[in-house]
Amino acid sequence: MAPRVRPSAWTIASARRAGSTDGTVMAGSVSYEGRPARKRARVTRKLQEETEMSDIGYTAILPEGWNRPRGFSHAVVAKGTKSVRIAGQIGRAPTQSAIPAGTDAGTQWKIALENVVAVLKAAGGQPQHLVALRAYVTDIKEFNAAGAAIGAAWGTTLGKHFPAMTLVQISALIDPNAKVEIEAEAILP
Repeated sequence: MAPRVRPSAWTIASARRAGSTDGTVMAGSVSYEGRPARKRARVTRKLQEETEMSDIGYTAILPEGWNRPRGFSHAVVAKGTKSVRIAGQIGRAPTQSAIPAGTDAGTQWKIALENVVAVLKAAGGQPQHLVALRAYVTDIKEFNAAGAAIGAAWGTTLGKHFPAMTLVQISALIDPNAKVEIEAEAILP
């Protein structure tokens, strides 16, 4: 929910035109169409300045040999920082177009974790630089049953490094056969 803003006479009138009966408005909900051109230009300039100030820039990371994803980056490093944000990686090898049907949660966990580390290495990091993981699974019971395989994959991929982690069960992932997706954050030295 957007924060409430203190309404001025102009915003109350605009809110009423937008259908509000009590004159309250939500931030970002009021159009400036009824304003004189001079005021519209000021609002537009202010929005442009806020956008430019918040646009810190970033470097998109694409591991060598991986296909460029459409509509997102595998990871980004914010300009002027050592912070790496890694997009959700599913249990599909970079050379596959889809996860083979019937691939178990343990195998998908291993591949997703390997993908996270591959993206991190492409950004110049190592597994010990991971500070947070967020894992999404479609079946917590299957995930728990695959505990031995998941533990082995963790040991092989991350060793004894244990970043902060959240695990959430969700109803589905982008690939119909996907059972696991892992997002990560890292701080480079």
